[in-house]
Amino acid sequence: MSGGRRTKRNMIEHPSARWSRHVRLLLLPLALWSCGAEPGNEVDGAAGNGMGGGSTGSGGGANADGSGNTGGAIGDGATRDDASGGAKADAGDGGPNADSGDGGRGVPDANDGSALARDARPQDAAGDVASSSGDAGRRSAGCGLAAAGTSSYVRQTITVRNATREYFLWVPRTYAPNQAYPVIFRWHGSTGNGLSGGLEIEASSRESAIIASPSGIGGNWDLSPNGVDVQLFDMLLAQLESAYCIDTGRVFSYGFSDGGGFTNLLGCVRSGVVRAIAPVESFAPVTTCPGRVAAWITHSPDDQVEPIALGMQVRSLFLAANGCGMTTMPVSPSPCVRYQGCAAGYPVDWCQTSGPHDPQGSFTGPGAWSFFDALR
Repeated sequence: MSGGRRTKRNMIEHPSARWSRHVRLLLLPLALWSCGAEPGNEVDGAAGNGMGGGSTGSGGGANADGSGNTGGAIGDGATRDDASGGAKADAGDGGPNADSGDGGRGVPDANDGSALARDARPQDAAGDVASSSGDAGRRSAGCGLAAAGTSSYVRQTITVRNATREYFLWVPRTYAPNQAYPVIFRWHGSTGNGLSGGLEIEASSRESAIIASPSGIGGNWDLSPNGVDVQLFDMLLAQLESAYCIDTGRVFSYGFSDGGGFTNLLGCVRSGVVRAIAPVESFAPVTTCPGRVAAWITHSPDDQVEPIALGMQVRSLFLAANGCGMTTMPVSPSPCVRYQGCAAGYPVDWCQTSGPHDPQGSFTGPGAWSFFDALR
């Protein structure tokens, strides 16, 4: 799945979709500013056509991380036809190879979807999940039950809202029924499926995690807080916890592009369940987060499908949610930086890379796993 050539189809985005994307770029920084994020860190470069030709919220200087990030132009033909690995003709499940549905989607409030009440992790006075070590009290009902793994992705199905949904499950071949494992949800880019390449985090987690990689309906994700894919996540997590020994305090989400946007949605509407997220070349489908979640965010200024301005909005969303300051320190892997002053146990790392719209699996797989593995 990794290392293969990726092709992109040239698609013409409907004008209404471009207008919706431009409106989101204009309005979302204002919403995030109202939540405590500094406007000068939203978009440091030109926002592209359809935005009045001016720079957006530059705040009069470089980013607080000193990187001097520049937002890429929003091209007239930009789409969410993601490079999820392999030719797109092989990625879908028979649905149309269409834009991921930005047009008219809007940016709902994360509070429209209530956080799952299943979480049993210790919480601090503010109601956020407290940082803790070990897995005492966080072992799922499946601990002790006989199960086996293959260290390969095995196709499985689950019924959600009377529809059969596909996912691919990686369980270590050395799986031990009484050892609590972290679980990583892996969300592909638009028009992909659960086997789409570029997100091979299993090459880094190896025998140390269980990984669930669902397929979107028609290759895309429902980005509404109460949508069918949030329910898919809820039901799939519950199923895994009943069948395998899961550390319920170490549930992680990792996604690219449209799947990165869904990862960000889960980080907000399931902040009491998802411990950390790793969105790659993504966007923010909501304007506020009711809780905290650790975040490892990757974006390239060369991305013309999801301009870096969208990634900066994601960064501002989680900086505000986690109460972070604007000072940064370098952190591994380079060129990542970590924001200082965040709530204990809820770091926010920003990794500004280079290159076109791509999962950057050789960088993001090891980097995301290292970030997840450090959270206990």
